[in-house]
Amino acid sequence: MTKAAKTWIFFLASLLLLCGGIIFCLLNMNSKIKNENDQTMQRSKAYCIQLENLYEKSVFELADSLNNMHANLSKLHACNGVANQHKLITKIVSEAETAESDIACLPIDNDCLKKTAEFANRTSDFCLALQQKIAKGKSIGDSDRKTLKWLSATSQTLAKHMASICQQVGNEFMLSDGVLQNGKIGGIDNEFNEVDNATFDYPQMIYDGPFSDSKKHEVKVDLPVVSPLVAEQKVKEKLDFLGVKKVEYKGETKNKLDVYNFEVELKNGTKYYLQSSKNGGVICCISSAGCKGKADSKTTAMQLAKRFANKLGYNVEPVWVSKQNDGPTYVNLAPVVGGVIIYPDLIKVSIDDNGVCGFEGLNYLANHKTRVFDKMSRNDQKARQKLARGMKVKNSNLALVPKGEKEVLCFEFECVMDDEQYFVYIDANTLDEVDIFKVIKGTEGYTVM
Repeated sequence: MTKAAKTWIFFLASLLLLCGGIIFCLLNMNSKIKNENDQTMQRSKAYCIQLENLYEKSVFELADSLNNMHANLSKLHACNGVANQHKLITKIVSEAETAESDIACLPIDNDCLKKTAEFANRTSDFCLALQQKIAKGKSIGDSDRKTLKWLSATSQTLAKHMASICQQVGNEFMLSDGVLQNGKIGGIDNEFNEVDNATFDYPQMIYDGPFSDSKKHEVKVDLPVVSPLVAEQKVKEKLDFLGVKKVEYKGETKNKLDVYNFEVELKNGTKYYLQSSKNGGVICCISSAGCKGKADSKTTAMQLAKRFANKLGYNVEPVWVSKQNDGPTYVNLAPVVGGVIIYPDLIKVSIDDNGVCGFEGLNYLANHKTRVFDKMSRNDQKARQKLARGMKVKNSNLALVPKGEKEVLCFEFECVMDDEQYFVYIDANTLDEVDIFKVIKGTEGYTVM
């Protein structure tokens, strides 16, 4: 082979090697760019999810704020006690500010929810003006109550529209799409416009009974500590009337109350998860695998709940019932002493078509004691005079109610005003308004707020 031929071969080999190197570099660079693009896309997706979660949180919070505004405005409309009026106004102003903040966070067209933001702002201003009026010793007048009634009805309408939107976001619509689409979110902006249109023109805002959650801190039972074995025997004895097949100890838990945990199987196949207090082995909580339907009637539910609670050692009477169409009946029971309902000792029982499916007695364990009421004569006529104008009393009782760490003897008035139902509590001694609950009607039964 000549020298010239060798030179050409070397040149060609070098050229091929160089080309191979360039191709390898290009392929390697392309792979690196692809990996970087994949990572960028993954980061973008993560940011998009975070952004969507933030926007959805604002929508759900806005719906909650409007719903709470409705409840508190309705209560303020019926409230006649200065202390409660101040408390309700503070809540309404806070909810209105939250609503305005959530609206500002949403990536939607500026015209959408404009009236809703204005509604929240004007509601807050109106309530603050009322607060100043009350602070000067003046009372809420008829025209003020008319405005409060309208504000309450409007906030309820807005809350219903927002509830509809909450069902769609994340499924039919993505709120984060509005960031790149000038606030237009594939049709859901029309839904927001529906919310805004509901504000109209301004005029010239566990199915439980009252005090069902009065005990929120640690519960202490003034009884000696018993062993798991003794507690298990007590469970068998107390539930013997149901026909106990097996009781199995499942350890202990410390929450509001130190308890032993048990699984209980009845002879009819019903299974309960049950807790009894370490102090005294008192059954305090029972739940089943799930309530399977409604009770036959409210009367039946009350009878079953009373019998069940009495068998467990709780001396209580039914005082509040809520019955749902497609769910269990909830019965709240409390001791009744000398005609006085003892709300601090309230217990809850849920009834389905198979009998008792839930029980909770923490309030009773925490608060129950012997109470003696003085014999002074109490005429509720003076207390009725403290109710807001237009309140019609359907029923009245004496009731001991929790107020912070204290217990206050009150007149309990079940009232109706403007087709709305309320429970108003007037101090039996000072005649001050202690609390007010608005009854929220369901298909069947009630909830109080």
